[in-house]
Amino acid sequence: ARFPRRVSTDACAVLLQRFAVVFDTGSSNLWVPSSLCEASGCRRHIRFEQRRSSTHLVTDKSAFIRFGTGAIDGVVSQDTVRFHELQVANQSFIEVRDEKSFPFEEYPFDGILGLGLPKLAIEGTTPLFDTIMQQRLLDRNVFSFALSPEGSEPSTILFGGVDPALHVGPLLWVPLHPSCYWEMLVADIELGGEVCTSPLSPFAF
Repeated sequence: ARFPRRVSTDACAVLLQRFAVVFDTGSSNLWVPSSLCEASGCRRHIRFEQRRSSTHLVTDKSAFIRFGTGAIDGVVSQDTVRFHELQVANQSFIEVRDEKSFPFEEYPFDGILGLGLPKLAIEGTTPLFDTIMQQRLLDRNVFSFALSPEGSEPSTILFGGVDPALHVGPLLWVPLHPSCYWEMLVADIELGGEVCTSPLSPFAF
């Protein structure tokens, strides 16, 4: 589930630094390119500048993440992150110092905002949504997606609840399957009269 949205770092600086990020339920860290990154994938996007932030704190932790396609290398930093009306203090994120050109060079977003489980996060870091919960910034500790067909209305992510106008019928809550991912057991998925999964197959989302 991935949607470009704007995230701003440093609520106290004169000029906010704004980044287009993708919400990714398959990873758990927030990362953006650093101004110190000279890789072509970094230079094609907005890069984080430490000197423009009055609340920035760099740590001595290094960070390396390999995705299904591509990889990033950088350092763990901390800053205030704004997301629409939310202001999240002391949020850890990765300043990317190097990244593989493919596939990030061609993507329209600057970085990734991971919404996965803490098990997937770099050691010593806290996923953004977990920090939001710790700081009690929402009425309900829930985030939800409404997925639209490509080319139709924009897809939606909602922090703090579920919009009943965006779904039909009751919601069904199911337990998570023990995993590093948002994963549940699915008895079967039927498409066009054909069963597409084996009984009780783990299904990540």
